[in-house]
Amino acid sequence: MAANITTTAKPMLGGADASSGVGGIAQFAVAGVWAADDTFSITLTTPSDGRNITLGAGYLTNANPTFVLTYKKKLYFMGGGQILWFSALNQPTVVNDPNAAGNGFMDLSNEYGFSDNNVAAAIYQGKIATFARRSIQIIAVDADPANNQVVQTLENIGTVNRDSVRNMGDVDIVFCSDSGFRSLRVLDSSGKLTPNDLGTPIDTLVQARMLSVGTAQMASIVEPFSNRLWEAIGNLIYVFSYFPQSGIAAWSTYTPSYVTLTSVMPESSPPSGFNQWTVVSGQTYLWTKHANESILVCGSVSLTATGYFVADGTNVLVGLTGLGQGTVQLVTETTFTPEKFEERNGLVYVRGTDGMIYLYGGVGNATYDFSTCAWETPWLDARSAATNKLGAGLDAGLEGGWKLLLGMDPVSTTLKEVYRASVSTFSKGVIPATMKGNHFKVRGVTTGAEYARFSAFAFHFDGGDSR
Repeated sequence: MAANITTTAKPMLGGADASSGVGGIAQFAVAGVWAADDTFSITLTTPSDGRNITLGAGYLTNANPTFVLTYKKKLYFMGGGQILWFSALNQPTVVNDPNAAGNGFMDLSNEYGFSDNNVAAAIYQGKIATFARRSIQIIAVDADPANNQVVQTLENIGTVNRDSVRNMGDVDIVFCSDSGFRSLRVLDSSGKLTPNDLGTPIDTLVQARMLSVGTAQMASIVEPFSNRLWEAIGNLIYVFSYFPQSGIAAWSTYTPSYVTLTSVMPESSPPSGFNQWTVVSGQTYLWTKHANESILVCGSVSLTATGYFVADGTNVLVGLTGLGQGTVQLVTETTFTPEKFEERNGLVYVRGTDGMIYLYGGVGNATYDFSTCAWETPWLDARSAATNKLGAGLDAGLEGGWKLLLGMDPVSTTLKEVYRASVSTFSKGVIPATMKGNHFKVRGVTTGAEYARFSAFAFHFDGGDSR
């Protein structure tokens, strides 16, 4: 049976006639002579809705950003000039699109009397503080760049190194200026900012340090465990301890270093009942005690447990209670210069200028070495400078191994050791310390490779005649 075939086609409902193909690539030629630093941009307009798309040079073209800050869903860039660039809202990689929401730039050179290159920025009480060498500007920023506004300019104060600029929470910023460490704080009800000299007590030390090693290498961080500010200049770290409830606002210093251990070969024929090593007087060593070793003696030094010691002489003898031998290792301490601090999971990592990465306090943040901690008071007079005093004793609250030294002669500056232990004395009786003078000074030095803390001391004396 023959089938009926329909040879006509009906268009589909809602269909359209065929149209010619449209090329997906358009080529543009830029005419003229190309010169150094020349740029170009091309604006494409969509006929249907008039929307513009700009290609080519944008806000950041030819710029070399050296500082980046993340704030309020934007990235802010600085490149050593007077321009502050910022990305589009929620689009950190969009910085050159005039049509994107929020990206653009702000010229800060008009806010001050002369050209001063901006090198750093930090968040300050809901605003951004930008730092140059001799000016600081406080900027109220908004998602809409048209609402950005410089609310205050601090003249004749700035930072010598961008890496010294460090937030102390959202309420303060610490930085290193030509005169020393400074902070920004609200000092009056109007909210105006002035330099607040928290670093004044060590200004002369910091200025001398900058003259000695320069300002090219600095680094800073707030150590998360104790909430102390670290500001490194070269291979010396200035540490600011601020505990207002305890009335503590003090500076100290750390010397960053690492330790290597080198085994010392024992003597092949020691005296009977002893192990013996030959060492170098004045060098630091680590004795790792064997279970059958009883005591180590090196001149005036004696140890009964594993620990560090400074050789007092060239001969180390270790008494034996049986067969066995521990180890004696030479301790070599090498300092390094911090290039960058970084906090991760509560730990502080340090990248040194030697290319190495160091971990402060070890993986558990509780590793201690033989490095000494030392503190001392100025010469004190107990508010009676012209009265002779007869020292009677000293009390101290402490943890870990400490030795305490006392002096009462500011002319000779001689200090005498009066206590060496790892327990507080307030419940054990006064440490005898008989000497005479108008002033007194106390110094504390750690003696072991363990956690150590010193909280307080009390100096007991009898008042004498006045003159």
